[in-house]
Amino acid sequence: MKILQINVTYGIGSTGKIVETLHNKFLQFDHDSYVISGRKTTGNNNRVFKFTSDFESKFWHLLSKVTGNLYCVCPIATRRIIRFIKQIKPDVVHLHCLNGFFVNIPKLMKFLNKENIRTVLTNHAEFMYTGNCGYTMECNNWIDGRCKNCKRVKEFNGKYSLNLTHHYYKKMFNSISSFTNLKVTSVSPWLNERVKRSEMFAKIANNCFTVLNPVIIKNFVEENRFKNSTKNVLYVTADFNNPEKGGYNLFKLAKECEDLNITFYVKSGRPVENKTNLKNIVFIEEKNVNLFSLYETADCSLLLSQKETFSMVVAESLMCGTPIVGFKAGGPETIAVNNYSEFVDYGDIKQLKEALLKMLNKKLNKESIKKAALNKYSIDIIADEYLKVYEK
Repeated sequence: MKILQINVTYGIGSTGKIVETLHNKFLQFDHDSYVISGRKTTGNNNRVFKFTSDFESKFWHLLSKVTGNLYCVCPIATRRIIRFIKQIKPDVVHLHCLNGFFVNIPKLMKFLNKENIRTVLTNHAEFMYTGNCGYTMECNNWIDGRCKNCKRVKEFNGKYSLNLTHHYYKKMFNSISSFTNLKVTSVSPWLNERVKRSEMFAKIANNCFTVLNPVIIKNFVEENRFKNSTKNVLYVTADFNNPEKGGYNLFKLAKECEDLNITFYVKSGRPVENKTNLKNIVFIEEKNVNLFSLYETADCSLLLSQKETFSMVVAESLMCGTPIVGFKAGGPETIAVNNYSEFVDYGDIKQLKEALLKMLNKKLNKESIKKAALNKYSIDIIADEYLKVYEK
């Protein structure tokens, strides 16, 4: 089968690594696999192509700060992408994250529909059914208002942005709602239910499925950084300073646990601002730290986000044999292994502390956790599930 995946990155970031993992697995299965990467790639692979120039991306990104146009962008790159699809004639096109200013999404969707190309769309975020924001949080305007008069537009697109969310919602709707040869997957049951509620996908609700993200634990040298006699709790986040990731909740939790034999370790993708003086928090600042080694040697991991459609932190922690405790954030509690995870109401520090202490007091076998996680997130299982969707 000739498979073409399209994503904003390749080998970089969560979705970029997922696409890379699937691409390599498809090649191992003797499929004719190709990837179009929108912005950033890593490694040397003559089957991975980048058609969007940095100048074109940056131009449209800057323009969007006023127009609010996030996805009807990059006409030059879009023509190149369409030309390439015509050239290689794939049996199936698998669309992942099409954000990041590298392609005109409605134009690409209309082309794939017109050419009757078998297409799979994977929702990693929510922008495909809003036409605008990637995380709707508690807003339901995408369900009952077609994103009219959005109250969050300046929050996700900048203070100078025009409020044209309904206009761009309609553009996305017109390109998706009439698609006749489309299968839709989402990375968590929670997200899949939201997709089915969307007017965008109402006509093909029976063709909407859940396929979890694959997790690959690469070989690493186990390095125990937790050289103390306390219980060690790990908090991994892309950006500690981002309020949506909930880093500030760690300070509240650590304050509640000051008199307990617990040390909290923080690994943030971006430097942490406004650090605390609490002695039971340790910030890991080295850049080249193997996260899997941290997960492997921790007693428990934390998830403090307000909303996540999947959460690689949850899956990676479990794959390394470490249980997870956190807030209910949508996707995470629907993709975790129940026996080794516990989630409480968002912002309830008392409940979170109780759940953490309960988990730390359990006598858990790391190998049992790994085995259970492997049965959910194994690349062999996930790749096989996608191949079944391709063949439907």
